[in-house]
Amino acid sequence: MRLLFVLPKVEPEKIPPPTVCPRPGCNGRHFQWFQAVTKRVRDPHCSEVKAYRYRCLRCGHLFRVDPAGISRDHLSQRVKGLAVVLYLLGLRDGAVSLLLEALEWFMSKTLVYRTVQEAARRVPERKRKEVFEGIRIPAIGSDVTSVKVCIDQIHG
Repeated sequence: MRLLFVLPKVEPEKIPPPTVCPRPGCNGRHFQWFQAVTKRVRDPHCSEVKAYRYRCLRCGHLFRVDPAGISRDHLSQRVKGLAVVLYLLGLRDGAVSLLLEALEWFMSKTLVYRTVQEAARRVPERKRKEVFEGIRIPAIGSDVTSVKVCIDQIHG
């Protein structure tokens, strides 16, 4: 069996220009660039990105536009996608959290759960059992929620 996972791309230099004001009730379509701000993110390939702030010329609302693959929080879409993939492969929320923490992309168990639920809402009628239905491969299972291995201390 071969699985193909395509994780979301993070493109720090690609900041889409705003098309409509995000404030409810305002349909402004003209904006003034206000400033560039630096934002720290948790991602395997970049630790910080620039986001642009704009002012709506119709209502005066200030808002931020993040680069492609970055949302309002500090986790990139790529890390969130990896969390969903690990969950689909059978790791529980706590195990996914521990694995991401070992890779220095901390994500709490609760955030893992919420991220998986959000992904499930976007793909409604698909469940893990349905995706892997008919695939039975013998494997050794383990519970990694209480195992801590320090590579520096292992001597061969």
